[in-house]
Formats: sequence, structure tokens, C-alpha cells
Amino acid sequence: MKTFNNNILNRKGSLPRLAIFALSLMLLGITSTAQVREPFEPRSSEFTPNKTTYSIKGDFTMIGNTNLTLYNYNDNRNNSQNYMIYVDEDTDGSTQNSSSATLQFSTENDALPGCSNVIYAGLYWTGRMYYGSNLSSTERLAMRTVKFKAPGGSYQTLQANDDEIRYPGDNDMYAGYIEVTDIVKNAGEGEYWLADMALSQGNGGSTGYYGGWGLVVVYENSKMKWRDITVFDGYAYVQGSTANHTLEVSGFNTVQAGPNEEMVPVDIKMGFMAGEGDVGISGDYFEIQKQVDNSYMRLSHTGNTTENFFNSSIETGGNLRNPNLPNNTGLDISMFNVVNTDNEVIANSQTSTKFRYGSTQDTYVIFSIVFAVDAYIPETEAIVTNTAINGVPNPVSLFTDPGHILDIEVELKNKGTEATDNTLIVIPIPYTASFVENSISSTIYPPLNSSNAAPVFDPNLGATGSIVWDIGNFPLPSDPDHLLASISFQLKATEDCSILINPNCTPRIAITGTTSGVGATTGTPFEHGFIQGHETSGNCVGEPIPSPLYIDFDDAAVGEHCTGDPDDYNREFYYCNRDGLPVQVAEVEAHFPPGSRFYNEYPINDQSTEFTADDPFPATIGTATYYAIPPGITNCFFVFDIIIDDVRSTPTVNDVDYCLNDAAVALTATPSNPSYNLYYYTDNNPSTTAQTSIIPSTANAGQTTYYIAEGLSNACISPNRAPIVVSVIAPPSCEITGSSSVCPSSTNNIYSAPAGMDSYSWSITSGTATLNGASDEQTVEVIAGSCNEDFTLELTVTNSNECSSTCSLDVKVEDDVDPTWTVEPSDMTSVACDPATNATAFANWLASFSGTDECGTATVTHNSPGLSDGCGATGTETVTFTLTDECGNDITKDATFTIIDDTDPTIDNSEKEDLTVECADDWSADLQAWLNNAAGATASDLCGDVEWSNNYDANNLSDLCGATGAVTVTFTATDECQNTATTTAVFTIEDTTDPTIDNTNLSNIEIECGIDQVNKLSDWLANNAGATATDNCSGVTWSNNYGEEDDVDCDNGAITVIFTATDACGNESTTSASYSIQDNTAPEFVEELPADVTVECDAIPAAAVLTATDNCGEATVAMMETSTEPETCDNYTITRVWT
Repeated sequence: MKTFNNNILNRKGSLPRLAIFALSLMLLGITSTAQVREPFEPRSSEFTPNKTTYSIKGDFTMIGNTNLTLYNYNDNRNNSQNYMIYVDEDTDGSTQNSSSATLQFSTENDALPGCSNVIYAGLYWTGRMYYGSNLSSTERLAMRTVKFKAPGGSYQTLQANDDEIRYPGDNDMYAGYIEVTDIVKNAGEGEYWLADMALSQGNGGSTGYYGGWGLVVVYENSKMKWRDITVFDGYAYVQGSTANHTLEVSGFNTVQAGPNEEMVPVDIKMGFMAGEGDVGISGDYFEIQKQVDNSYMRLSHTGNTTENFFNSSIETGGNLRNPNLPNNTGLDISMFNVVNTDNEVIANSQTSTKFRYGSTQDTYVIFSIVFAVDAYIPETEAIVTNTAINGVPNPVSLFTDPGHILDIEVELKNKGTEATDNTLIVIPIPYTASFVENSISSTIYPPLNSSNAAPVFDPNLGATGSIVWDIGNFPLPSDPDHLLASISFQLKATEDCSILINPNCTPRIAITGTTSGVGATTGTPFEHGFIQGHETSGNCVGEPIPSPLYIDFDDAAVGEHCTGDPDDYNREFYYCNRDGLPVQVAEVEAHFPPGSRFYNEYPINDQSTEFTADDPFPATIGTATYYAIPPGITNCFFVFDIIIDDVRSTPTVNDVDYCLNDAAVALTATPSNPSYNLYYYTDNNPSTTAQTSIIPSTANAGQTTYYIAEGLSNACISPNRAPIVVSVIAPPSCEITGSSSVCPSSTNNIYSAPAGMDSYSWSITSGTATLNGASDEQTVEVIAGSCNEDFTLELTVTNSNECSSTCSLDVKVEDDVDPTWTVEPSDMTSVACDPATNATAFANWLASFSGTDECGTATVTHNSPGLSDGCGATGTETVTFTLTDECGNDITKDATFTIIDDTDPTIDNSEKEDLTVECADDWSADLQAWLNNAAGATASDLCGDVEWSNNYDANNLSDLCGATGAVTVTFTATDECQNTATTTAVFTIEDTTDPTIDNTNLSNIEIECGIDQVNKLSDWLANNAGATATDNCSGVTWSNNYGEEDDVDCDNGAITVIFTATDACGNESTTSASYSIQDNTAPEFVEELPADVTVECDAIPAAAVLTATDNCGEATVAMMETSTEPETCDNYTITRVWT
């Protein structure tokens, strides 16, 4: 039931207003510096403990609300010196205080909020609680405990660790933290509630009471831009002072500059959580260093000012809150963008910056700072899939039986804008499975270089080993969806029942991995987790599906495999003789889910002990039970025992004596406890590995000290060892003197033993050699066997102490000296080609060499199959001659036998003759036959066949008349070895044939005397009167016997002309035709003839005088005049005729 104490209200409210004001003034006069009680460190998730900066396509957001408010609420009233009451808005009767805030994700770049993936969520709460003079454990636990409710869920009680973050804190202001990634990841967007904070109601005096909570969520969405996000928390207590405090942030990588180093704007986003900043008290500030000049710029957002940064405002992007109060009375939660004009605050490729904060009046605590900058990250992609379970491919439901084999494949792509260097693929083996040896296979595709290293399993990397692929340079293909490489491997599902039937934890095989490296161009480091592929349906098509890839165990199969009580399968970690050395967490954590925490009891409470790297498990003798709790808000835990034994006693031993090389038996001793085992050592070095048995060596005379310890098992052996001395007495010296190498079948091979022995015994223990004479004397003669029939000569000598020694000598029956040449092979390289004698000469040469050997005879062999086939009957052969003795020792010598042909062929010109052909004939076949027959010459060669060639070229014919000519042809006879001889003959083309005249168109001509007489006659002559002529060897030239005096008179009659056709070589043919000159044309008057006229009788004109011309001579003109008798005087006709 919720109650309100009116009596306290009345008592607190009765304070005079003047007193409250005076107290505030006194507070303003107090000065001190900022005190960092808990250093600000990057906060990592339990699920990714090594990741402190989230390099993601995504963003962060903050929500929160106050759980304490003013009884008399006013937007501008401070919580100091005012009465505070619970905020309780959840209508849940079981809670005393409660408030809510709604989580919303960004829609940047059209991102769908429902497709965002939460990768980290941290819940903070802070308040000031009055607890009197001493803080009880109950009150401390109350500060660490809250109730948290996600959308659609119910309240869960959460309890922070004692060091998360500070309890109770300065001036009673505490801050708590717990990771809630799994809760927020599963619930997503919606209204979150926090209830039942440990808060005080009433008047908190000059500082005042306050209380509230905040949630930081880092999420990713593939449509959003790259950011580097770092969550810092700690505890800084600030009081009014002129001093300030500096916080340095590093590890981020802002977006790089453009291709030509042009500036790319860097967006900066920040978030803060603080407590006890008053709305009405100024002087508190928060600053960021400007990279441009290292000065500091004061920050603010829409809900505060640069001079009153912590002012009880909640500015988280306008999300819904219940209640939604402007004055949150001591709780500040802000999320805002930092102005970065021209990148003066944060530049491209910057990796660190500084903050400075302080206060001149107000008191506050800062416990959470979130910093995000635009970043550039090379973008590789690794998709992990389960391709088969126990041999069944492409499983639809991912369930496995214990011990089944899981086939896993990872496909690798480069979807960024640059190649990457130092590219490393790491796939940790989950603790619920084991790696199957030799199961790794990989495939690469161009342009990835095939010379890169292959993937391997490294058992020492990570808790349970890892698959590592050091790819190195990972190229950038033209298509971002181009597959560059794939790796497949097998895991075996665990059969460990301590994991499988833990009643508190559901076993799962979680498969994930990372791709890391640096940009080949930018040098920007990156690390990306695997994904399971991309969504193919729903609203989030194309969005990456984050890993791990989970494979669950089939409950029925687990039940069949693990039939005992779950308590029977608790893990045990056994240690011995720790000497008080504690057991480190690292020694056991590999056997539990990554990120597990270890306690001495479960459920844990305020008095529980957590074991960490700084606080390991104690080395308590006996059995101690502990609890491993995986990360996240679950009820899962693993029970395990650490067993430590202590053994320090020693066994009873007796020394042992042996003769040299005697057969020894295993050392022994008597343990101090019959249940102990014995362990033997070759020395007393603590690092020497124990042996369960040692047979001492008697190979060397002298004393050897061995050590024996006792223990419960090989894992628990007493560090104290008892020495046992083994003495080996030296036997007499045994040595055989004589040659260790003899010739085959040799005799008089004498061998000697040391003098002064009591007895000798010789024998042949191997080989075909025999002893010649007695075998029990100091010396012995041996007759050797055949070549390579080595033998062993054995000798046993016994001295006066009855100690015997046996020695042997291995004797080689061999001839290890090579034979030598008596006639050494030599070259014969200028043998004249003569088929009749060459074969005999070659055979004699092969048989002409010989040799000898010190141990017997030597035989000459050679490897010649016969002369190689050279030109004609020539040839050459380099022969390897081998001289071999009876034991196979040999030497070789190469020698060359060569038959040469340097003699020209012989030409017989007795039948040779020149060739003359008539130009008119078809002589091409005669010419070819003449050329083919070498003009009748013949040739022969002693060493082979002869081939003829000639240099005939029609272009070389001499230029005689017409188409005639002559050329001297050189005929060359070439033998098979290219030796040559030549002869010459003349080819002539002549022309003795007259031209042929065609008179078909021959005609005589009559020429009209006159001006055209000469032209017509000239044309007739030029046309040879119509006759034509041809010649088969040249062109034809015409001539005639025409004389001009023959055609002076036109009546001379017909005149005959002889036409002659002559070819280029002077051969002639003739024909004839006649011409005659005629005059059939009348003369013509020169003047114009008079016209008829009518005149008066007394005006009759005189007759005109006319002249005439003629084309064949002179012309004369006569005129005749007649008249008619006039009938009257006035009318008559006079007719004048000129001829």
C-alpha cells in the first residue's frame, strides 16, 4: 500500500522561507574541486567484453525519467530546501515509486525502427537517500536494487554489483548500473518502467533529495550511417569552485577526408546523465576541446544553457515520458548534437578528444557520458550457415543430438569501398561443441590471391580454441556481392552431461566469429561480427541477421544420453600441491559460456563473493563448490567443484648395482601409503616429466642417480623425491684390431684382440667368410667371401674378474677403389665418309680401349647403339665407356666418333648442251625438261645422293629483238652434307619467222582531186590500204614505196603501192594496193553572182566581171549576153550567162 507522511510534510514545511534562503546563500559560498571517485572507463557489454567502442551502422539513444518530484511542483523550483515526494505512475499497488519513458529508434536514411538490432543496453539509476549516521547492508542493497519492466512484460527485480557504480557516494548521492542488453534486445521499442528506487521523501536540506533513472541503448541498422559510439561511466562529484576536471576520450575513428583531402563534415552526438543539478543554480558547465586551436567550447542543448548545463532537464529527442515534467528536480539526462562548424571541434580521421567540466556554484555528480562521431569503417561481410547436421544437408530446424557432427560454412565478401589488409578471420569454438580435427576446407575466388595462408585451428586461442584464417590482403571486387572466399569446418556437439542436463541452463551451440583488419587505403582498423544472412521476408527484407547462429539440443536425445542425476555431472577442477597459490578464473572460465561470472553461492546476495582476475579462487585443501552465472538477466547457473589435494611424503628406496651392459630391471621402491602410486624421474628438476617406470641404463660405467616420488595420480605427485643410486661396473676392454675392408676371396686377413685376457672366443656371426685356424687365441685369420659378402667378426674376452665383454667388427668385402684406364677412350672426329670402310673403323674404335683393377679384372662396356644418322652416310656418336671391376666399381669416360663429308660432288658435262628455241614455238616444256635435266650434265657423290638446283630466272634474259633473249643458267649439284659443285649452260630464244599479213580488208582507193586529196591518200597509206599484220615474237612495223610524183596528174590512172610488214628481228612480209586521182567537181565563182534587176532603158548596168576557182587546177570565165526584141521600147529582157 502506498502512504504519504503528512506529519513529516508539516514538520519540514514549517521551516521559515528566510532560513531556507540563507542556507542556499551559504552553499553558494562553498568551494571545492571535482573529485573523480570512480574513474570514467569505457563500458563494455557482458556479451562482448573486449569491445569498448561500437563501430556500427547505427546510433545510440537515451531515455529516462525522474522517480521523485516536488510536493509543490513548479517548473523553476529547486529540490534543495523543498519537500520531495515519490513519483508513482504505474497503477501497480506493489510499487512505491515508478516512472516510464518510451524507447524509440531513429528513422535515419529511411531506416525502419523495427528492423534495428540492439547490441548494448545499460540501465543507470541515481538518487540521494538519507540513511542516518551509518549505512546498513540492507540500505546498501536497497540502493543497488530496482524493478525494471519492458514493454509487454512484468517487473523484474535487478540488482547491481556492489562496485557498479558507487554506494552511497558523496553527500549520499549514489549511482547504480546493470546491463540489460538481453531484456531490451528482446523487447525492442516501447514503454519501459523503473520502480522502487531507494529514495527519501521529505526535505533534503541544502542539497535536497532527488532520484531517477536512465537507459542507454546502442543499436544497429544497415540503412544508417557509420558511427563510433563509446559509453563511459564513472563517478565524478563536483562542487562549486573555480577548478575544473578533464576527461580524455580515445579509441574512435571519425570519417576520413575526401579523395583530395577535402573536408567531410563530422557529426558529433553526446549523451549525459547526472544527478543533483538544480534548475535555478547556474555556474555548472561542460566543455569539449576544439582540435583547431585546443581551446574549449562550452556545450548546451535546447533544454539548458552553457552557464547552467546541469539544470534538471531531460532532453532525449522528444520521446514520451510519464510523467513528462520540464523540471526533473535533480536529474539530468540529455542527448544532443555538438556544433562542429568546419570540423573545428572534431576533424576527419580524429581518434581522441578531451572534455572539461566544473561548477562555480552548483553541486552535482556525473556518472554516464556517451560519445558518438561519424566514422568510416571498411565493410567486410561474413555469413555463417549450418549446412548439415549429422550428414543431413540443409537442415530446416537447427536441433542436434549429443555427439552429432555439425557442418558449418562461412562465406566472405568485401562490400566496402576499399581493399583491406591484415584481414583476419577468427571463429571461436563454442564451449558446447568441439572442433573436428582436419575438417577445415577453404575455397578462394579471384581476385583473392591463392598464395594467401590457409585457415588453421589454433587450440590456444580463446577459451576453447579458435579457427583462424590470416587472409592478409582482401581485395575489392567490382561487384560487392561477389564471393571472395568460403571456409567450411565441422564441430562435434558436446556429450558432456554437466552441460547438457544442467536443470538451470538450456544448452545451445552458439556459432559466431569476427572479421578484422585495416583499410588498405585509409589504414582504418575494423572488426565486424558474423551475420546469418539477410532477411528475405517481412518488413526488414535485406537487413542483416546478426549472429550467433544457434543450434539447440534435442531434449529427447539429451535424455537418452544423460541418464544420471544432474548432480552427478557437476564439473570438477582438480589441483594438487598449490602451495597456497589461488586458482585463477582464467583456469576454469573456458568451460562455461563466455562472459560468465563466478560466485561462492547461488542465488547471490549482498554477502556473496565474486571471484575475478583480481580476486581468484582460494587454494583450500579439499572440495569447494562454486557457481558460474552466464551473462544476461537469467536464472541460469552452473555448479562446479574445485578439488585441491596435498601430497608431500616420499617412498623408501634401495640402491642398485649392475655390471656394464647387464640386463637391468625396472627401478622400484616402497610407497609410504599403499594407495599411492610411484613416479620416476631421471633428475631432480621440478619441471621434468614423471614416468611410471624407468629401467636404468647399464651402457656406461659409473653411478647414476634417479629419483622416485609418490602421489595419488599423475596430476597430484609429491614435490619431494627420494634418490636411488644405480652403480654400473666397467667390464674389460674389448677391441678388434684389423682391417675393416678386404678384397673379395682374399686370405691372410689377420685380426688381433687385447693382450692379457683369461680367454678369447672368435666367431663369424654373419657373412660367408671363414676362420682359418684356432678360434680361441689372441689372433685369428679370416678368409673373405665373394664381393659384397660382408661379414661380422665377433670377439668375447673375459678378464680375471669374470667380467666379459663382447665386441664385433663389421668388415666389408669390397673393392672400393675404382679401376683405371690403360688405354683411355679418346675422340675420333674427322673420319672421311666412306661407306665401304666406315663401319669397320667404328667397330675397331669401340674395341680399342682397356683398363685394369687392383682387386681383379676390369671390363670395358659402352652404351653405343650405333652411329647417329647424320647427313648422307655421315654420323656421330658420343659414347660413354664404362670400366667396371668385379665389385661394381666403375669409372666412365665419354668419347666421340664422327664421320664427316667435306668433298664436293663430281659433275660430268659430257652430255651437257645449250638450249635454243624458236620464239614462235611453245617451248616452256622444253625449257623445263632442260632445267630438270641440268642441261644434260650429271653428278655423283661418294657419301650420298646429289640434288640439282639452278638459278634460272626469266627476268635475267638478255633484252634482244622482240621477245628473244639469252641467259646463262648456273646448275648446282648439292650433296646431303651441303657440299656443292656448279656448271653452266645457255638458254636462247630466237625469231626467224616472218610476220603474217591479213588482206581481208585490203582495198584500192579513188581520190577526188582537190583539197582533201592529200589527207585521204595519207589516211589510206597510214592504214596500209586496210591490210593488218601480226608476229608471234614482237610487234610489226609497216612501210610502203609511195612517191608523191606518182600523183601529179589526175588522169595518170591507177598507181600501185607495195606495203611491207617488218617484225623486231627484221623478218618481212609484203602486200600491195593501188590508188587513182579523179576530178569530178565543177569550178566555183569567186564573186557573188549578179541578181535580176528591172531598170529603165537608159540605165542598163554594165555586165559584171566574174572569176572562178577549181580544186584540181585553173578555171576561166566566159559571159554570153542575149536579149528579146522589145514589143515596145519600154519593155524587153536582157539575159547574161557566165560560164
